[in-house]
Amino acid sequence: MSSIPLTCRPTDLVAEYGRMYPNCWLAVDLLRSRRGLDLVAWPSWCFLPLTGAFEILSTVCSPSVLELADFSSFTALATWRVTQGIYRFEPEIYEAVCNTRPTIEIPFNILYKMPEWCVYIQTQRMESHGVHLYGAFAHLEWNARTARTHLILVFDTNEGLLPSRIEIGQWNLAEAIDRLNSELQVAAAFLWMPLATPEEQAIFRNIILTFSGPVVSLLLYLCSQAAEIGDGTHAPRNPQPKTVRGLARQFPADKPTTWEVGVRLGAALRQARRSEEAENAEKGSSSAGPRPHIRRAHWHGFWTGSREGDHRSGKEKRRFDLRWLPPIAVKVTDASVLPAVVRPVT
Repeated sequence: MSSIPLTCRPTDLVAEYGRMYPNCWLAVDLLRSRRGLDLVAWPSWCFLPLTGAFEILSTVCSPSVLELADFSSFTALATWRVTQGIYRFEPEIYEAVCNTRPTIEIPFNILYKMPEWCVYIQTQRMESHGVHLYGAFAHLEWNARTARTHLILVFDTNEGLLPSRIEIGQWNLAEAIDRLNSELQVAAAFLWMPLATPEEQAIFRNIILTFSGPVVSLLLYLCSQAAEIGDGTHAPRNPQPKTVRGLARQFPADKPTTWEVGVRLGAALRQARRSEEAENAEKGSSSAGPRPHIRRAHWHGFWTGSREGDHRSGKEKRRFDLRWLPPIAVKVTDASVLPAVVRPVT
């Protein structure tokens, strides 16, 4: 696929796929209207299973091994099209979150808190082997055959769309990313790059692995309750379908919405770093006691509620909450002044 001009890349990609597969978006609506009728009722958190994309695309083209990557890309674009949320991180927060890899026991169900069915996360200066990453689509997919959940990442690069699938199971997200390497060996050999040399396949795996860790961390930030998305008065959400001639239609958003993420916290971190530098310069290396510094960011997860909690016992059901604890200013004075929150831009 040729490179898309950097205007609004996600909408350009949606338009391109609409030209490649005429009437495909109407076909998505019609297929979703059959959910629970003649089709298996897939979970509500999954907008369109990969098998649905296969059914739609196989009616307009002859499926082949080389086209399998298109099914993942098409599913991501079909899902993103109805909400069109673009998430732009404040640079200070972006760098800190990318460098905070999931190492604690983070269960996969935190991903069900994704703000929309599919999000597009803008990336900043991320590159591997000459491949530049503009952003990444992320959504959850349900496998109708195995009844398993997958986190689908579709990387938007100058070389086209690169899909990747992270299988979710009885392991935490850190282990899921570790498992990705072995899964990519199969994907590169049989699905995405069957005609490539072993060296080219190895480069492909390295690119995906390089991008996956930071993007998953950014996604976890959006899913965590600590995330600062927008201005606090408007929040991203999935739209309700509209009934047209007896069919439930999921119309696309009128236009993309760019949600600014972490603006207030990023400003506080910059101010804390300036204060740290000023106090370090004033006290010098010979001063007694701990010097002002910024404690490294990390993930913190905890369980709330009762193990026996349900509607019958009246106790709150046990659930996992995730917090991204930002770099903390230690021994720094007056780091509490925060600017006004920036509203989401459209």
